[in-house]
Amino acid sequence: MRSFVITLIGIVFSFSVAFAQVATPTTQSGATLATTQEITASDLSVPDPSYWQISKRKIMRFFTFSQIKKARISLELANLALLQAREAAKAGDQTRVTTLIDSYNEQISASSASLDQITSQFMNISNPDVQNILSQIENTRLLEVSLLDSLNLKATGKLNDKITQVRSEALKDLTEILTKENLSPDELTKKINEISKKLEDKELKANKKFIRKMDVLNDLSKKSDDQELDDVIIEIEKDELDDVSKEPEDVLDEVTDEASKRNDLVTLQELLTRVPDVAKPAIQAKIDREVAKLSVKMKDNPNALEQAIKKDEKNIEAKKQLLEKIKTENEKADESVKKEIEKKSEELKKAQEKETENQSEDASDNEIR
Repeated sequence: MRSFVITLIGIVFSFSVAFAQVATPTTQSGATLATTQEITASDLSVPDPSYWQISKRKIMRFFTFSQIKKARISLELANLALLQAREAAKAGDQTRVTTLIDSYNEQISASSASLDQITSQFMNISNPDVQNILSQIENTRLLEVSLLDSLNLKATGKLNDKITQVRSEALKDLTEILTKENLSPDELTKKINEISKKLEDKELKANKKFIRKMDVLNDLSKKSDDQELDDVIIEIEKDELDDVSKEPEDVLDEVTDEASKRNDLVTLQELLTRVPDVAKPAIQAKIDREVAKLSVKMKDNPNALEQAIKKDEKNIEAKKQLLEKIKTENEKADESVKKEIEKKSEELKKAQEKETENQSEDASDNEIR
């Protein structure tokens, strides 16, 4: 059990050392989790940032002997720095934003160091104090990512790369914590719904809430290397698609318009199979329009197909249906385009075989139980 807790602490520590490693800058996220309603200090469970609030916490941390309290205070200081960074960004001071993002990173590192020390005192992950600090991380991490995305809207150059790297590590940190708690699928589903709802609540319109939830699930899936978490995410996505397909026509139209703007062909295709017949023609028209746009892009860049249809194991049937439409649209295309379509067909075939294999293994496991 001790090795388990040490592994868990390492998750958080890995976040703090991200900048110490030499790596190729990641691609900007596109601010997918930036909300239309601003993340507040209250959302992050801290007061409005001020010299007094920051100084008070630094003094408290200096004089406390409890590593759990040190970890909690460091997390609060990290989020205060993040809020200050947003104010600096609003003022156009990118130099100060850079300094404050570094401060945020340093405070996360300090929290990790404190958590590392408590492994010698607490041997059980179920310890209430350990659970509280992990819960605090879970409850704020997506909000931190959203705030980082909002900063990236105005960031350029090295600052852009730095924020993107912090964002990536934060999401990885969250997915690894979720998978290390030995939760059942139902418990994991409930937890993901709870933490993603904090972002959904920052959207006023129903269509934005749906898009935000799907963005959260997509980002968590990209950072996950755990099959159980991936399976849970797929089931939540299916439930979300089922729910939104029952929305009134005006809401459904807004959702599909948003998906079109984002070139999200897979979501459009999934909704097409779920909505009432009366709503199908409008969605089909949007799919046809986006497929035509994609075909034009593929003439100059055959790899554009990979951006539209990922090679993961999610939504395979919808992807196969889309690929048939794309294949028909490109019957007279260059060989390079046709070759890319065939390659994608093989990828989806293998993904479907793997999905079937996983389902068979799950069924065998259930029989054994």
